[in-house]
Amino acid sequence: MNWPWGAKIEEKQGLQWPNAETSLYPLFGVTHGVWAYRPTQIQTRFMAVKIRMKRVGAKNAPVYRIVVADGRSPRDGKFIEELGTYQPLKKSDTFTLDLERAKYWISKGAQPSETVASFIKKAGKAANAA
Repeated sequence: MNWPWGAKIEEKQGLQWPNAETSLYPLFGVTHGVWAYRPTQIQTRFMAVKIRMKRVGAKNAPVYRIVVADGRSPRDGKFIEELGTYQPLKKSDTFTLDLERAKYWISKGAQPSETVASFIKKAGKAANAA
């Protein structure tokens, strides 16, 4: 590319010079005092929503809540919605689950943990049998 003042600047593949459609995001270097700019990139960010368990029980007496939470939040941190409970020391009927809401969240892209996926499968079989 020839500039009016006689400086010759090599155009590198993938680089664009500033215009109305490019952002002012500078690349890593300056070539003869002229910045090269990268085109604006539209990025879509997805929130990683998980269906997992949150521990609420006392020491040596575990009780878990089945919750929908952001994947970045800690295990016992904030959550979006509570779907059920799990009591592993109970002899019978160890978990409760709102199957309708679980299916809703899965349809929206939420990823269940392995344990919660098995609960959903069991609850689905119980609902079909009844």
